[in-house]
Amino acid sequence: MNEKSKMKKEQRERRNLIFFIFSLLFIILISGCKNGTTTVMLTLSPPSVTIDDDNTTRTVNIGGTATGTVTLETSDLPEEVTATVSGTTITVTGTRPTTYVPAITGSFTVVVTRGGVSQNLTVNVNLTTTWTLGISMIQIPGGTFEFGLGMGVSVRTVNPVSTVTLSDFWMSQYQVTQEEWQIVMTGNTNEISATPSFFDNSGMKLHVSSYFDTTPEDGEVQERRPVESIKWYEIIVFCNRLSIMEGLSPAYQISGSTDPDDWGIVPASTSSLTDPIQAIWDAVEIVPGSDGYRLPTEAQWEYAAKGGNQDAPGWEGVSYSGSDIPGDVAWYSANANSRTHEVGLKDPNKLGLYDMSGNLHEWCWDWWGDYTDEAKIDPLGPPPPDEWLGRVARGGIWSTTANANALRTTARPDFSDFPPYLRYNTIGFRLVRP
Repeated sequence: MNEKSKMKKEQRERRNLIFFIFSLLFIILISGCKNGTTTVMLTLSPPSVTIDDDNTTRTVNIGGTATGTVTLETSDLPEEVTATVSGTTITVTGTRPTTYVPAITGSFTVVVTRGGVSQNLTVNVNLTTTWTLGISMIQIPGGTFEFGLGMGVSVRTVNPVSTVTLSDFWMSQYQVTQEEWQIVMTGNTNEISATPSFFDNSGMKLHVSSYFDTTPEDGEVQERRPVESIKWYEIIVFCNRLSIMEGLSPAYQISGSTDPDDWGIVPASTSSLTDPIQAIWDAVEIVPGSDGYRLPTEAQWEYAAKGGNQDAPGWEGVSYSGSDIPGDVAWYSANANSRTHEVGLKDPNKLGLYDMSGNLHEWCWDWWGDYTDEAKIDPLGPPPPDEWLGRVARGGIWSTTANANALRTTARPDFSDFPPYLRYNTIGFRLVRP
């Protein structure tokens, strides 16, 4: 056999061998598909989870690509959820848990189906959760008003009156509820109770020298009653925790940090001006440019209670927040039956805000101080006092006397005896954002 024939023979044998190998691989592949053992490449990198406004959808970002139907399961999630895969995203449908979970660590089984062939993949991942609590916020258009000027049929002016101009802001439609407080404050490191309220549906309870029925009125939802018995300091923790949950920049900083986990425990109820912990908390600052939740200033509170810009169409000056008749808009001693009530059951004011004249006082950002008569733009209140004074609270309460004087939008009792380290079953709060 000559050299040329020998080379042709070797080429034919090589082609036959390659053909045999490819045929064998094809048979193995077909057999694997029939047995459901084909490997589907799907790589999960540490993903993020977003729970949107309707509380039903989580989006999990993954590395790699995949198509088809997936099931995402973990014992650490509060329910089993199903999802669909498109490109590098798994969209997961389920129900929002009743408590906020900042991170979930678990073993996830992802089942990917392609062309009738399924592959189970088990991965260990950390899920970071972005939470939308769903607090209803009303946009308050900015404007100019006379701060302290009484109006309506029951006029009570607090002097000196000053002209105040405010920028646009958002305010929560309702007082913060017990349910919302519990969701946000569960797991805090500041030793703050997630269930602090005196009116907790536990029956008759002693407060000072009197007993009160803590159950809700018939037909009202306990979880929708406003939270109370909370310190002013505890509210700034709530605000920053909620801002962090929702991916906003926190409004408050203490000792240069906006993370409440760095702040330590709140001042004790026996604090004093010489308490070093209280001095640290009293030095809390608003972070310039932040967009997170915060307490309203006293000027923002009164402006919103009066219905906002007096030049707006349909605006009218009334004594209480939304009416000249207190019982239309407020829970107080004449109708409250010595207890708090579910938020939003009385009429709102012109801006759609509820309960600003009754149910609970509402903490504000400002230190207590006398009014001044100079014009102001977006005032933050007086500077920290040299001697002890309390923070401001506004609005009427469930125990306000029947003459309803303290329900008026300008009413401003002397709150110097309400220090921020004490809790009262008559004070709650609502939120604002820029």
